[in-house]
Amino acid sequence: MAGDSAVVNSYGEPTVNINAAAQARVQQRVFGNRLVSHFRVGDIESFCLGRLYYTDELANRYRVRDSIVGREAEFVSKLVASGGHNVIKEIEGEFALALIDHASGTTIAFRDAFGGYPSYFY
Repeated sequence: MAGDSAVVNSYGEPTVNINAAAQARVQQRVFGNRLVSHFRVGDIESFCLGRLYYTDELANRYRVRDSIVGREAEFVSKLVASGGHNVIKEIEGEFALALIDHASGTTIAFRDAFGGYPSYFY
């Protein structure tokens, strides 16, 4: 897409910066064999490392479409936009997630119970 630029991340791996006109598209970066997805819908922005399970069930319950593997951050953003912050308690899988609600100024970081993907910041 015009206006997009290819860059290299701090690991020397290629990534794509998405311009404002294409904000609705998912930005994905691969770090080794781990997929990190990012998505923003309205004031809800999320980052996901890992995989989510049982997304079809949640999608039906909260009327969210496009529960596609590899687009976990998009799914979480739409899920929270539809069902509120409490819906994160229902998410299952192997993941570390960060959720930013720009309207309320809230940031929530959480992971699955087994902790296969670490959740930390510095």
